Amino acid sequence: MLVGGGVGLVGSQLSVTTAAAETEESSAKTLTAQDALDPAGTPFPDLKVTVSKTEGLTNEGLRITYSGGALSTDTTNFLQVAQCWGTVIENGVPGPARETCVFGALTANGGLRAKTTVRSAVAAPDRKYTSFQVGAYTAVPFVAYNDELVTDPATVPETYLVSNLVTNSAGDVLTRSQAGLTPVDVNQNRYFTKFTTNEIDWAPFSEDGTGEAIFEVQTALESSGLGCGSPRGLNTSEVSGQPCWLVVIPRGGADNGVNSTTGSGLWWDSWRHRIAFKLDFVPVGSRCDLAQGELQVQGSPLLAQAMFSWQGAYCGAQAGRAIAYSQGADEDAALRAATVSGAPMALVSRPLDIDGVDDALVYAPLAVTGVTISFSVDRRVNISASEEEQKKSKTPFTSMRLSPRLVAKLLTDSYLEAITGSIPSDYVSELDYSTDPATRVYTHDQDGEKVSYLRNPVTGTLNPTNVTRDREFLALNPDWGNNSLLGVGLASAVTPIGRADAIRAVWEYVLADADARAWLSGTPDEWGMVVNPFYAIADDANALGTALALPTDSFPKADPWELPNTFNDVTKAGDIAMNQIDFRPYADSFEQSAQFVLRGDDRRILGVDTTANPPKWSRTAPSPVGQRTAIGLTDSSAAARFETYTALLENSAGQYVGATTEAMLAAANAMTDVPGGSGVKAFDSLSGAAESAASAYPLTVPVYAALNPADPDEEMRSDYASFVEFIVNEGQQPGQNSGDLPRGYAPLPTSWATQAKSAATSARQGVVASPAPTPSSSGLGTPAYAGGSSYVTPVYAVPAAEGEGGTAGPAAEAPITVAQLGVTQDDPDTEPLAAAVPIGLAAGLVAALGVPLASRVRRPL
Repeated sequence: MLVGGGVGLVGSQLSVTTAAAETEESSAKTLTAQDALDPAGTPFPDLKVTVSKTEGLTNEGLRITYSGGALSTDTTNFLQVAQCWGTVIENGVPGPARETCVFGALTANGGLRAKTTVRSAVAAPDRKYTSFQVGAYTAVPFVAYNDELVTDPATVPETYLVSNLVTNSAGDVLTRSQAGLTPVDVNQNRYFTKFTTNEIDWAPFSEDGTGEAIFEVQTALESSGLGCGSPRGLNTSEVSGQPCWLVVIPRGGADNGVNSTTGSGLWWDSWRHRIAFKLDFVPVGSRCDLAQGELQVQGSPLLAQAMFSWQGAYCGAQAGRAIAYSQGADEDAALRAATVSGAPMALVSRPLDIDGVDDALVYAPLAVTGVTISFSVDRRVNISASEEEQKKSKTPFTSMRLSPRLVAKLLTDSYLEAITGSIPSDYVSELDYSTDPATRVYTHDQDGEKVSYLRNPVTGTLNPTNVTRDREFLALNPDWGNNSLLGVGLASAVTPIGRADAIRAVWEYVLADADARAWLSGTPDEWGMVVNPFYAIADDANALGTALALPTDSFPKADPWELPNTFNDVTKAGDIAMNQIDFRPYADSFEQSAQFVLRGDDRRILGVDTTANPPKWSRTAPSPVGQRTAIGLTDSSAAARFETYTALLENSAGQYVGATTEAMLAAANAMTDVPGGSGVKAFDSLSGAAESAASAYPLTVPVYAALNPADPDEEMRSDYASFVEFIVNEGQQPGQNSGDLPRGYAPLPTSWATQAKSAATSARQGVVASPAPTPSSSGLGTPAYAGGSSYVTPVYAVPAAEGEGGTAGPAAEAPITVAQLGVTQDDPDTEPLAAAVPIGLAAGLVAALGVPLASRVRRPL
């Protein structure tokens, strides 16, 4: 169950509720060239292809490994991969019809579905899709999924047909233009485009004839044209998901009647060599009986994959209710659980710590997981490199090592391309640190041009273009040298929007490292690179004179640059207004960030779309295999779901470790109690236990259910307790089936499971323990990092001004409890948050819920 490489678990370890040696049942499948539709003349007679999973599929990544090929070039010796629906019998072999494959949206390497060719090159089975009026134009139509499962273009209703051909009364095939009709683009159509297609038009072989590619399978939710997983048999006792196919098409040096591979992979001479894997999908949509109502669960985004598995099994269990899970800020969910009767069950990774609010919650461990940094980067070897290195060009990097300081660099827009990738260089300026912070100006060079501020103020040296040009990175990753890699995706990691305890854990990991902390405070690294001054955590280093307060539970866009609107509606020239959020947009979730990485989507700006009304910035399509440059903050379960490569992170023992099950359990074994007596644990990188845990993954994060024994809604308390017990007793078995623990999670240690059951019992019985006072992490002052085993939460910020200290304010008020709020069993199950907390506290929460753009002042350009 690897998510990334790493060292093995050594030393003492916690026992787990499931035998570690027990592994999930695999549905991987291997086929060879002899399983092709027509094996005769296949370009790779010894081809063997293995797909990592073929059953129980959702929208996820499949790892495809293959051997028996020959060294690839840009135009020879490669594989193409597509997803198709429907089943037909061709040459006595069951498989998909080529008309049902999502393929043709990419222009290179024979990736189109329609194009012109020479007359003599058209194979007999392709003639029905070819107009010979002017040369030869062959266009394989696309037939979209339909409930009747009709795959024949001649009989399917036009609603489901995408075709640029018609047949006249004489039986001649014509293009729609030749027939006087509006032409239809079958390559970019209403069912798939270059932005949404999952096809791979070029999967390379290495010198030894092997290779690997990650393919995103899509369900009906992502591709209505495929319809995979659409429920079948809704009126029967057995509901199944519509199956689909994964097709691998080998391309050699010449096919489709010409001495090249420029013809479509769907044309017959290529298609006949295809290998097809049957894919079985989980039915999309909920199959739960809603008669008993839904059980609301809210909070940590780290449980998205596990909740998907658990909720389907739980509602099918005896007396189980349907589960409605929504991601949100952990702290807000915990606050609601503590102050609103019948509030959704909260999922958190930290105990509630808000001034003026008592933490009477009990915490039940549910999962051990982690935050990861995923990457999808293909080599672009320098022409000066050796011949052996040249042969690796366009193949993916599969290993990356990151120190805490490198993580900080990827999160603070400190590489040049993070700011200037699509912005004219004269729109960024050098900060003059000789003036008072309140009156700092933006200076110009001797020619009156603004100069980049991402430079060392002493040496004048500019920061590296992106992480692959950073000498610190290359020292840790020497195999990344000899490559010319460019792109904003390598300069700034895609991060999820919103607030989460898991995000705070990332910042705490960074700040626990002395080098990273010094760099964020304004000290250049050994090679002279400096932090973007708007992210500096020291007053005198920050461009605004006020330190950026870290750690925080969001990824702020702290650089407030703004590109002015210069667009002329008449001439259609100029730029549209833009800021850092426009330039480097957030992902909606950890999951989407992983999906972006898998797709090679670095969220890069292309230019102004003058055809839009109003005009807007447009983005590039995801990069195809061989050209990807994407890095994103994800979690270990999302990385496992989408099969992304993940970085090895430096831990407190100086080891680089990946988010494996063993490494996360090692981290769990080294976790220490968060002060306050809540029973919540966290991995404190400065603790002695962490420094001794050489095999621990440092961004391992536990997730707890926060239950309120004082909630007067007894039925709800009991329902929550039952769900927790189900997760602990039934949901810790690793596997692919509904109710199993998905990849990317480690089974709960036995002692944690015991704690969870005890918390569930307390919640059910309404036993309220006297809460220990919890220290607030929102105060200002000197950083609180210290050695030893205690877990501390420092805040790096400007010290409080005179008169702001003391005991006045919310912290001095009596703690808020459910009883004091006047909540009774007769109150509605879901009260607005503002009605459940004091006005001042609600106002603070509303402010905290905003997009984390730290635009403390507009920076003119």
